[in-house]
Formats: sequence, structure tokens, C-alpha cells
Amino acid sequence: MTLTPGIDISHWQGKIDWPRVQAAGKIFAFIKATESTTFVDPEFANNWQQAKQAGLVRGAYHFFRPLADPARQADLFLRTVTLEGGDLPPVLDLEISNNLRASTIISKVEIWVKRIEEQTGKKAIIYSSPSFLNTYFQIPAGGPPLWARDHMLWIAHWTAAGVQQPTLPRGWSTWVFWQYSAHGRVDGIRAEVDLNWFNGSVEQLYALVGKDSQTQPYFVQEGDTLVSISEHFGIELRSLVEANPNLIRPGMLLTIPKPPSGNRTAPAKGIAIYIVQPGDTLSTIAERFDTTVERLALDNKVTDPARIVAGQRLVIL
Repeated sequence: MTLTPGIDISHWQGKIDWPRVQAAGKIFAFIKATESTTFVDPEFANNWQQAKQAGLVRGAYHFFRPLADPARQADLFLRTVTLEGGDLPPVLDLEISNNLRASTIISKVEIWVKRIEEQTGKKAIIYSSPSFLNTYFQIPAGGPPLWARDHMLWIAHWTAAGVQQPTLPRGWSTWVFWQYSAHGRVDGIRAEVDLNWFNGSVEQLYALVGKDSQTQPYFVQEGDTLVSISEHFGIELRSLVEANPNLIRPGMLLTIPKPPSGNRTAPAKGIAIYIVQPGDTLSTIAERFDTTVERLALDNKVTDPARIVAGQRLVIL
């Protein structure tokens, strides 16, 4: 099972150093945009712009207030968030019920997601916990309403270390994103932050958001320059700079354009980027990639081969 690490944030995390977050290995970020009918997160505009500049896949979410008009809530989100190619679909954050019946909440949520889909052409991601969905988002026949089953699920289920799957609410067969901790620490963010997994590889995440399939990810290594990277992949320096306009630093994720057919100057050496998964050891990873523990430790400056952590990024040469 392959998982890809990310975070979700709001103004409560304060000013964020997004290049450091990206260098820490986070691939995507959900960013709070709006709440109810009037509140816009004061840090949204900065976070939205800077997360993309740092190379993260970004998504925006709306905190839903059941007592407020759902159409006006959707309109506030639409006025605030401008989606671009490579962005995740809009997210609806369901956490509070205000003691309304499930049928009432379901009808209000449907108004929000339908309005969003009409204006953006995208089906919203639904964020919530198993307990909330089991209590306030169930139809009498059991499970979520039929229309909701076409929407991706971002499940909030905080678990102990070593747990490899969240609990799913009744009627849901799979999850796409999993918020597994509310007490994470990430370089570039002073406060605690929510930690998440995407249920798939980096390449699958890129495919989900429609990132150019004619590109590939590459994490900058110590000593790299744009010139050496362009030569390594057999592409023009100008193409690499256009795809990655920011200064590069070790750990940064780059988008590598595909060279024109027949224009590759030399075959690139085999390099893979692997995100450590829960339960992995260097031994199992070495066996999977037909290499040795010693080589992995040397290439990744791992001083203690017995200590690797989920979410850690390894270079496989």
C-alpha cells in the first residue's frame, strides 16, 4: 500500500514557510478558505499562492455551518477561491450538526455541493469523521445518500502509530485522503498541524489533479544545479526553468518536462523517489528495489538503518 504525505492548515498555523514545508517532504496541502456565509480565512490568499509556488498540490476547503444558508456559503467559497489546473477539487468540511436532523443536514449539504459542481465542473471532496457521518449523514436505508457516493472521501480518524487504515463510516467502501493526526510537527510551521495521507503514490496524486502527464517529479539533491538536472534528464535548461520558476534547494520537488521525442542527449540514470510507508524497514525497501541496505543508507545519509519513519523520502539509485 502506497501513501503520499500532506497537511491541512488554516490561519491557526500562523505564517508558514512553504518552501521549508515542501523540503520536509509534504506533497499536498488542504488550505482553509471560507466558513459560513461571510468568513474568509485571513491567511488564505497568502497560503494559496505560496503553497503553489513551493510546488505543493493544493486544495481549498470550506467549513460548513448547517444553520447558515448553503447556497450563500457556496457562493462565498466560489468568490474566494480561483481553481487552476493541478488543484484538488473543492472540499466541504462537515464537523458540526447544531442538533439538526440527518435529513436536514443532507439536504443542505446537497445544495452546497451541487452549486459548486455547477460552477466549477468538479465534485467536491467530503471531509468528516466516521462518527459524524454515521450519525448525521446516513439515509434511512443505511449509508450516505446515493448522490454522495460519487464524491471522494477525506476521512478524519486520528489513530495510534502503526495503524495503517482509518475506520470507514457505514456505506463507504474506500477513502482517498486520511487525516490521521492533529498534533503533527512540520518544518516551516511553528504550531502543531494536521497530518494526512493520500491513498496512492505521488504519480497517482498528480494524475488525480490532472497535472501534466508529460512530466515527472524529482527531488533536488545536495549539489544539484538546474544545469546539472537539465543535463541529467536530457532537456533544455529553459524548459526546466519555465516549469520551476523558483530558486532550487535540497529537498525541493521539481517538475521534469518530458524531452521531445528523439531529443534526449543521454539516457538518465535510474532514479526513483520512494516515500516510506508505515511498517517499512530498509531491508524490505532494499529487497523491493533490488538494492542493499548499505547502499540505501549511504545514498540517503541514514546514520541508523534501524530508524526510518513513515513519510520519509528515500532516493533509490
